[in-house]
Parts: sequence; structure tokens; C-alpha cells
Amino acid sequence: MSRKEEIDILVEESAPIFEDVSDQIWGFAELCYEEKQSSALQKKVLREMGFTIEEIKDMPTAFIASYGQGHPVIAILGEYDALANLNQQADCTWHNPLEPGKPGHGCGHNLLGAGSMCAVNAVKRYMEANHVTGTIRYYGCPAEEGGSAKTFMVRDGYFKDCDIELSWHPAQFNYGWNGLDCLGTYNVLFKFEGIAAHAAACPQLGRSALDACELMNVGVNYLREHIIPEARVHYAYLDCGGTAPNVVQANAELSYVIRAPRMSAMYDIADRVIDCAKGAALMTGTKMTYKVVSGTSNLISTKIVRDRFDENLKAYLPVAYTPEEIAYAESFRQTLDPSDEKRLLDSIRGSYPEKSAAEIRAMYEEPMANWYCHEYGNAASTDAGDVSWVVPGCQLHVACYPAGVPFHSWQMVAMGKSSLAKQGMKLAAKVLAMTALDFMLDPSRLSQARKDYQDALEGETYRCPLPDTLKPGDKTL
Repeated sequence: MSRKEEIDILVEESAPIFEDVSDQIWGFAELCYEEKQSSALQKKVLREMGFTIEEIKDMPTAFIASYGQGHPVIAILGEYDALANLNQQADCTWHNPLEPGKPGHGCGHNLLGAGSMCAVNAVKRYMEANHVTGTIRYYGCPAEEGGSAKTFMVRDGYFKDCDIELSWHPAQFNYGWNGLDCLGTYNVLFKFEGIAAHAAACPQLGRSALDACELMNVGVNYLREHIIPEARVHYAYLDCGGTAPNVVQANAELSYVIRAPRMSAMYDIADRVIDCAKGAALMTGTKMTYKVVSGTSNLISTKIVRDRFDENLKAYLPVAYTPEEIAYAESFRQTLDPSDEKRLLDSIRGSYPEKSAAEIRAMYEEPMANWYCHEYGNAASTDAGDVSWVVPGCQLHVACYPAGVPFHSWQMVAMGKSSLAKQGMKLAAKVLAMTALDFMLDPSRLSQARKDYQDALEGETYRCPLPDTLKPGDKTL
């Protein structure tokens, strides 16, 4: 029996357990750093399967599950946090929240964590059956959505002895992510303190914190013309100073997120945004303080790891979808905005330049992308990027939804418990397990990974975007 066939059997045998884990986490739908039930369930299942559990300091919903000893140490990452205000009835093809305002799994993290658990269990069972030495680990990572949990874990040294890190994400196409369109992030809070006064009787005595926020925003708006086009700068008011227009607002607060494809560019842009805040305070006579509350690095793709992802993906594709699953996928395709069509067609064309326009159109019209696509454009951010800066690795993307289904949408929530999505989860588990064993069983691949990783850094060194004193979940000035 080949290794591929053995992994196929091991994943399929245990799949019902992890499908149930995924369904339960979908139902828990717990937010950033609140994933108590999701974390407890995963630890219970992994303990019962023979893994040793290590807790993470200052992060009660994070953990590491390990099997084996010595090197190589292969890390497979998992996530399980939900998104606010995305509650949705399962399998419903229109926006239909069961509990409006409640969270929902609009990014597929219920599948993500369970699929990674399935992979490490398959590797463990293969190691036992074939007397393989080394260590396989599952990193239970909360708070990917804005909490930077993996960044904290990198900062605090939890990946320092790993040889390879592997991650995956539910997606609309099948590919190993090259990371070129992954953006690092920097979340900075700005607080302005002024002086309250009667806005009519004695405005000269007041110093408006709200004016300072407005001037900062104007300054950043002008700055946007003079930064690299791939960068993004977002903001939101956390406190606009009150509701009485006849009172000079003495306090106001903003949250800014800066994104850029390389960390050096991101830090430069962040410094310029901070200068805009300093200038606004100077113009208004207010006091400004700021604090970095979260941050993630752009993802570095190690070439040989991506190559192994791609080869293993191709070995397992196509997925044997049932006619019912294909019909289910088509029912959700009918809910999508057609304006995204060009980008999706370009993605397919970039992967298959030899095909005609009619062939590309036919592939696009398939309810599920049941083939490999390496050119999918997906500007996004992830705290898995920080892990990739300190350990050779890559992120796998596997189709769990039809092409065009947007991330962070009610459609993703609705499809999260479907057999269609679980087909993708099982495919991811097989590819992750095969890739982990590729490196566990071949020292030459480990050596090449270290070389490719250094090449990918392009001479840069890792700088953690988080202050040394920042604690997980602290988002207050």
C-alpha cells in the first residue's frame, strides 16, 4: 500500500469524529479569545487520541497537542474563532440569521481547526504503524480575527524548536499560497485629550479632541496618495467625544489598521500615520497618546513546502462530489454578485494560459473548482504570517465553497456544516498529512526548506509587530 493510500484510509476512518468537532464548533461560534468550548472540545478529543497537551501562558483558549519525540518537529496550525454579527441558519440560501447580532463562522474556522486535527491524527497513526521518529504537533490557535494569537505565540517562543510549519484555510480554489498578496497588519489606537468648554459662550477656552481626530483623518487621506498602491489604511471611531454639539469634545479615540505586503513598508507607513496624529494634536492644542494593540506579519512562502502542497493536492484531486453536493453548490452560486466574475476568470486564466476562452468559461461555470489553481488573487492578512517568518512553511488553500463566495459572508456561515464543505476539510487533512510526512521522512527536503526559507526572507529579519509588554486581548489605551 502506498503512503497516499494509507493516509487516505486513515483520514476517512477518523473523519466522522472531526466532522462532529467541526459541527460543534460551528454551533459554539465563539469570538476572539472567548473560544472556551471550542478549545476544551479539541483538547478532550486529542487527549483521548493519545496526544500530550501543553497550555499557553496568558492565553487560556490556546494550546499545543504533541505526539512523538525529537526532530524533525512538524507543526500544523489550527484556528476556531468566529466573527461578530454573522449568525445564519445552516444550508439556507438567503440571509436568514437564527439569532440576529450573534457571531457566526463566516471564515470557515470550524473546518480549519477540525481539519488540522484530522491531519495530525493521521500522521500520528502513520508514525505508530510505520515506526517513524519525530514529533507532530497541533497548535490550537484562537483569535486569528484581529487578536494576533499566533503573533503572541511567536513572540513568546512557542515555535522556536519547529522545523516545518503547515497551515491551511477553507477557500474557493485549491492551491498552495505564494503569499505575494498577503498583507501585514498593524492595529494602533489613538487617543486625543483636550479641554471641554461651552462651544458658544467660551469656545476659545476649549481644545477639541474631535477636531484632532478629524484633522488626523484628513492628513491620512492625503497620505494615501503617497504610499505604495498595495498598502491599505483603515480607520474607525471608538469614541467621538459625546453627542452634544454645544460642548467642545474633550476626549476622542480612533482605531487605525495599516496593511502592507512587506513589513518594512508597513512600519514606514505606520510611522507616517503616527506623525499625522502628532500633527493633529499640535494643530488643536490637544494631547495625543497611542498604543499598538495587535499586528500580524505578511506570509512568507517557502518554495519546497508550497511545491509539496501542490503535488499532494494534484494527487488527491478531483474530489468525488455527489450529485447532491454539486446541486447544493450551484444553489449558493446563484446568490453571488456577478461583479466578481472577471477576477475569478483571470485567476483561472493565469493558471491555465494554454486553454481557450471557452474552456476557461466552462471551468468557471463548474459549481465547484475541482482542480488546482495557482493564480488566485486574495489580498488578505493572517497571523500565520508571523509563524512563517520564523519557521519554514506555507499555507494551503482548499475549496470548501463555490468560486466567488466571499469570505466573512452569511453564505460561508450557511455552508459551514455541509457535506460539501467537509469534503474540502478531508482533502485538506490528507494534503497536510502527506506534506508533513514528506518532510518527516526525507532529511534532504528539510535542508532544502531551510535554504528556500532564507531565500524568501530576502535579507530581512523578523521584527515582532507587538510590544513586549502587550498581553493577549488587551485593546485598551
